[in-house]
Amino acid sequence: MKKITILFYLIVFSFINLACLWDRDTITFESENFPSTLEMITGNFIRHSPEFYQWRIQDREAKLKTNPNQWNYYDDLAVAYDKTGNHTKAIELMQQKEKLHPNQYETYANLGTFYIHNKQYQEGLKYIDKAIAINVNAHFGREIYQKHLVTYLLSKMKNGNITLPLNPYAQNHYHQTGFHYYLKKKQKDQYKNSLAIFGVMGMIKFGKHNSPILMEVLGDLLAGDSKSIPNAPYFAYMAYQQAGKFAQNATAKQLYLNKNPIKNQWPTLKYHLVKRVPRKQIQQYVDKELAYEVQKGQLLAQQIKRDETHWITTKVNPETQFDQKYLKKDRIQQYMDWQEKQLKKSENRLKKKLDMKITKDSTPDSTAKSVKKKTDITQRYGS
Repeated sequence: MKKITILFYLIVFSFINLACLWDRDTITFESENFPSTLEMITGNFIRHSPEFYQWRIQDREAKLKTNPNQWNYYDDLAVAYDKTGNHTKAIELMQQKEKLHPNQYETYANLGTFYIHNKQYQEGLKYIDKAIAINVNAHFGREIYQKHLVTYLLSKMKNGNITLPLNPYAQNHYHQTGFHYYLKKKQKDQYKNSLAIFGVMGMIKFGKHNSPILMEVLGDLLAGDSKSIPNAPYFAYMAYQQAGKFAQNATAKQLYLNKNPIKNQWPTLKYHLVKRVPRKQIQQYVDKELAYEVQKGQLLAQQIKRDETHWITTKVNPETQFDQKYLKKDRIQQYMDWQEKQLKKSENRLKKKLDMKITKDSTPDSTAKSVKKKTDITQRYGS
């Protein structure tokens, strides 16, 4: 029997309970392929409100006055300024921290990000490189893909300006253009689509969740790998729709909305449906589910805003309260923490294998065999 996809379940059972079935099926699907992709696209994940970052600015500034050498306060304060749009102030704070505590990974990673947010891309790349040199796999290797994204942006720049979409093509050119193809060309045999998707998801989670650029490149990565994961074009379509929503320029909005991997890749997608259903009908349900999930994300953000505003007003520490109420429920953060542990385990296994090989190669027997082999070759073919 042909593979039954999520969208088939969505159509058959949507009249009973459209949203819950999508949630349940999507969680199962994402645990195998793209964890939390739907939540990332729709903004339905736990994050602080603007009011919280205003509070943190006041809190950390007060703490730095009494303890100016506490270096992690600089990180907290700088990120808070960056989150509220004051990228210049964030950069200044990291430069102060660099003088007090030089050569810190966190400093360089933050500086690189702040410069990028301030559209100083070349300066941002310099510090991203410094961060990677200290810890290449920190944050699931996110800085590596952040660097590739910036170089991709620079390749699209004309006369000092970047026009959206970065990849304006609306047809099925995902293997010839866009961020997916760019990474394949750059990384070649080392390119892994799943790692690239996870890297971009990290930028959405910890950076700007409403960035049209991040939504576009996530859409490119999802649409570009549809041969191995048939459901990816549905998520790619949603990402492009969100990019159109976040774009400010009317022309850019329309170009994003014209991107339709469901339509472009329908000959492949319909093969994976047990029951033949018209494409337009499936797309209608995808549109409904996108709107529903976006609404859920908005309600979650509003709830967090109400809670944090209340905690701040009543002089209760919002950090402690937020951790107790929300962080234990943050499935996305839990998965990312688990992924980081897996990366560290892989690094340790590789290091152990390399150490064993070096030890084996350096033993007297292996050295003697190597010398004998070289002598035999010399005798046979000459020096």
